[in-house]
Formats: sequence, C-alpha cells, structure tokens
Amino acid sequence: MKISAKIPATRCARHVHPMATAAVLAFTALAFTITPAAAQTSAPVERTPVASASAMSPVAAAQRFRQGQVLERRRNLRGAFDAYFEAGEAGNGPAQKKLGDLYISGGPVVARDYETALRWYHKAREQGVDIPKPFSYSGAPVVSQ
Repeated sequence: MKISAKIPATRCARHVHPMATAAVLAFTALAFTITPAAAQTSAPVERTPVASASAMSPVAAAQRFRQGQVLERRRNLRGAFDAYFEAGEAGNGPAQKKLGDLYISGGPVVARDYETALRWYHKAREQGVDIPKPFSYSGAPVVSQ
C-alpha cells in the first residue's frame, strides 16, 4: 500500500503550515491503525468462539475486557478486538457492548456490520448493560397543548 501526500513547504520550523500538520497527523494515525492484512481486504472479520472463552470465569472475563481497553489506548486495535471478543464470548456485558460499538461503526479491524452489532447489543442487554433502544418515529405529528 502506497500513501503519498503533497505537503506545502514552510519557511521555518516555528511556522508550520496547518495543512502540513494535518497531513502528518493523518499519516501517523494511518501508520498505527492500518496493518498490511487489514489494508488488503475489507471483508468482515469472521470469528469463531474460543473454546476456552466459555470456560472463562466472570472475573477473568472482566480482566480480559480491561486488557482490551489498555490495548485500545495503546492503538493495538487487533489485540483489543481479540480481548473484547474473548470477554464477550465469556459473557462480559461491557465487552459485548463494546463489540456492538465496533461493529456498528466499522474500522480497520472489522467492517461495518449492523446485524452482528445488534446481536452483540442484544447479548449485552441480557447481561443488564443499559443500551437505549433505537428511536422509532410513528409518523404521527406531535401536538403540544
């Protein structure tokens, strides 16, 4: 994958052109989030349940969820997704909600998949996680009195 950008020349280091800064930040973000495998394919990640995930205790699942949060802050998105998936399969509600969030928005690790996102949200609701129901409009006008 080849990325090129034209960055305007600047006169000195103190006066950096705003476009140059934006281009450098965008390239840096891409360098940390796009892996060669993710750049070559945009197919959704198909995960099969980990055999040990169902045997994972609730405490271990919560620890795995926290590990996923740490990995996500460190920009290791693949590792974070794996941690969330394992914790979610073990029944951790916050991990299930996070997986729903990841699938609903899509990104470099997983493609956008509304059906899978709704399944994860449903599992999280069953665990007691507060997830608002989608807004529906009946079509009738609202009349204030």
